[in-house]
Parts: sequence; C-alpha cells; structure tokens
Amino acid sequence: MKNTLSLLICLLTILGCNNFDTQTPLRGGSTESNRFNTQGFTTLSIKNSSTLDTVEVFITLQSTEDVFGMFGITTHGDKGSFFARKDSTYLYADARPLTGFLISFGHDNISCNASTAPPTGVNVFEGSINVDYECIDISAVDGVNSLMRYSVSQPNWLVGNTTVYFKSGENKPLGKNCGNIGIFPYRCTDCVQSINPPPPCPGKVKFKCNKNRTCQINRHSKKGGGILLEFLNFTKRNI
Repeated sequence: MKNTLSLLICLLTILGCNNFDTQTPLRGGSTESNRFNTQGFTTLSIKNSSTLDTVEVFITLQSTEDVFGMFGITTHGDKGSFFARKDSTYLYADARPLTGFLISFGHDNISCNASTAPPTGVNVFEGSINVDYECIDISAVDGVNSLMRYSVSQPNWLVGNTTVYFKSGENKPLGKNCGNIGIFPYRCTDCVQSINPPPPCPGKVKFKCNKNRTCQINRHSKKGGGILLEFLNFTKRNI
C-alpha cells in the first residue's frame, strides 16, 4: 500500500489467498470470533525484540489526530517518536479511533529516493483500529529497512474476505515479499499490481506483485483484543 495517509484505505473487496501455511481455516458455523471479542476496543503494543539496546520508533497519524500520550510521547501533532528498549513492550490502550497510522523503526517514513533515506528505503506497519472496519498490514512498497513481525490476540482477523484466520506475519528483506501474507511487496501499491508507485530505490531492484489480494488483514465490527508489533532487526544494509 502506498505510504500516503490520504490514500490509506481498508480494501473492502480483497479476494483469494496464495499462502495460508501459517494461518488457520475457519470452521463452518464457528462462533469463536465472537466468543473472544470481550474487550470494547483494540489495543496496540510495540516491542523491541531485537538485540539492540534501543530503537527509535516513529509514529505518523492522520493530520487531524494527535500522537500526544501514545507510547509515552509528550509532543503534540500528527508525528512523534520514542525510544523502545530491548525486551520492553509499550502499550497503547485507548478507545479513540485511529483512522490511519504508520509506524516505522530507525527512520521516519520517507520516499526511497530521498537524499536522507536509508539505502533500501523504509517499510511501515500501517492500519486503522477502533473503527467499524479495522485493517492492518506491513507495507514494503517504499522499501525495507527493518524486519518486523505482527500478531493478533483474537482469532477473528481474516486474510482479505476469505474464511481464513490470521495469526501473524513477518516481512522479509527488500524484493522478497511476494506472496507473504499481510505484507505489501515492493512497489505493489495495489497488492496484485503496481499503480502509480512511489519513486524506486537506487539500483535495479526487481519487484513482483502477489497473484491474489492477501496483503491486508481486516475484520468488520469486531473490535477488541490486542495487536503486537515487534521490531526484530534492521536489514543488513541498514545496520
């Protein structure tokens, strides 16, 4: 998905799947998703699971929303950052809607051809929570500077509009995320194709988009539980 908040939307017509190896099929007639939905709002946690003592975490919200108070941030505005210590988890537990957020590690989200950008660009964790239609994913559209993993605590998040539950997803280095569930591959702004992509990263980096729309995770009218985003490491060229 293109890393522009004005274009951050939840795709209501996501079809198919091309890699369900680590996900769980929904049993016919199951009521599991409702049974686990006991909390009135969705929480978001960030953990530094790397070997680094600290990592800077950058948060971007919609222009009408304020980062103040999120993860201990003490500044106002739609952008902010904080340092996450090794093995520490930072919790955001607020019922207010976040209609569009971007989270990146080590560098604020930026176009890959910018003079201050890391060599292989910046990937982001993005989504909308505590709204009627929640969605989350990792976007490697503008490049990849870090390895992230995200997981959900409730078994009612689905891959697209399939009947397959989502457990967790983890991005790979630049150019290697085609078919990776819950990840938008490099330059693939529409998951299955590249429409008006951002400027490419330096050098000839090949890209390949998914065959099916499996880049985004979503759920409808089922707020509650938690999302955990983990920082695992920087990619080799960004260490």
